[in-house]
Amino acid sequence: MQWFGAASFGTVKTTMAPMSDNIKGFFANMTPERARQLVEYHTAEQNRILFGRWALVQIPIALLVLVLMLFATNGNRPILWLSVALFLTTLIQYWVLTPQVALASHAFDFTSAEDNIQERALFWGHHRAYVVADLFKIGTALLLGFLASRGPRTPQRFAIEAEPEEKRQAKRRRKHIPMAEFPKHQDPKHQD
Repeated sequence: MQWFGAASFGTVKTTMAPMSDNIKGFFANMTPERARQLVEYHTAEQNRILFGRWALVQIPIALLVLVLMLFATNGNRPILWLSVALFLTTLIQYWVLTPQVALASHAFDFTSAEDNIQERALFWGHHRAYVVADLFKIGTALLLGFLASRGPRTPQRFAIEAEPEEKRQAKRRRKHIPMAEFPKHQDPKHQD
């Protein structure tokens, strides 16, 4: 998502550089600066929509991870806490960071790069927080995958693994009972 958002602003330069006759006709009544601002605004609107939708899509994914980790790990606390942190970070991104990034970016629509320096600084601060939250989610997801792939490390697991070995030993003892341990057969013809 970050890559797409950054790359989409490169399309402004490619759209504006060698204008075709159709685009020139559309922008005929505008100065090149106003035309560039219009295209940048359109690109920014697309990015705001995509960021909002992407944050919304991540909520059910994070909830699914939480539910899967709950049942797949039999309530392993570190894994559950990491899953909860992943889910809460996703909610914070959707309910707090995404609206702040969108609102801050509206402040410099149709302005030049030199204008609204404070608003741009605010936007980049919110954007960095969004990126940090994304990096946290990626790191948490990788750690969850690692911990879940190792399986539970509890005494209960070792007891379960030891049980089949104990059963095998018991079977071996039943098969190889020495003859001396069997009661002697009492045959009435051979009484001592």
